[in-house]
Amino acid sequence: MSDAEIASALKLDVAQEPPAMASIEGASPFEAGQMPTRKEMAPAIRPVAETIGQVGGGLLGAPLGPAGVIGGEIGGYTLASKGADYLLGDQDKSWSRTARKGRRIR
Repeated sequence: MSDAEIASALKLDVAQEPPAMASIEGASPFEAGQMPTRKEMAPAIRPVAETIGQVGGGLLGAPLGPAGVIGGEIGGYTLASKGADYLLGDQDKSWSRTARKGRRIR
């Protein structure tokens, strides 16, 4: 059976455009086909990146014992956090800038 025969059996008009997607109240802050910006994605991406960095660092530090796990978690979390800052455009929080200006790093 060809596509045309199937469409006629189901009484479908294959040349017709699909209907526009209806907006559902409260479903998403974006319209269909619209991509969010980096600033809008940051609240979802940052915690995931920090968690992955922390777990990965802990696994890499595990052969060194409990101190290695803790040190690896701290290092992994810090690198992932600063990497997320860089990738998401929050470069004003960069360590190098704050260290050069003599400000306290938080």
